[in-house]
Amino acid sequence: MFDSLGIAGLPVKGAQVVGNHIIGATIAGVDAAREWINGGTDLSQAAQGLSIQEKGAFFAAATGEAAREGSQAFTAFMEQYGSEFKNTMQEIGQHQYGLTPKQSAIFAESYDTNDDSMRSKVLDFQQDYATRDDLGNPIWDSSNNQWDMTSENKAFTEAVVNRITAATSAGDRVASYLEPISGYNVAAGSVTPSSK
Repeated sequence: MFDSLGIAGLPVKGAQVVGNHIIGATIAGVDAAREWINGGTDLSQAAQGLSIQEKGAFFAAATGEAAREGSQAFTAFMEQYGSEFKNTMQEIGQHQYGLTPKQSAIFAESYDTNDDSMRSKVLDFQQDYATRDDLGNPIWDSSNNQWDMTSENKAFTEAVVNRITAATSAGDRVASYLEPISGYNVAAGSVTPSSK
């Protein structure tokens, strides 16, 4: 169903992130978005009382419906509900998929089209892998407008970012996309298995 929507269907496909068992929340999100587009429903109120997984499906479906209406509707939707949607997806990334807070911020931002905001989230993540000066502060490479990193750390962080952003369009296979990152996080002590 979501594949038939083309590029506008990618955010809707994110509704599958939380599993097919919450399809009711997805349908409610589409219906609420249609009402919002026609000047009705407040989506924040419509999402009250939903579990975090249902809320993620609800907002992913609503985002997809707004995208289907065109860039103006999508932009208006993200201006009004983008923060709530991204906060929900960030919480899901951390608590359901075992991502760190910075990785979860990238996961959430992947549902938007704001390149500047995504770059900011990626740089925040990469700062932890930057080369350090004698005082332990990360070194900024002004000539390339990025953190100075070893080639290994740069390749690692880029691979993590690519995996996370690919996961947002993986439908119900999001967990399998994120499992290697979650496993690394547990092994590195960045997250504990119980926080997953």
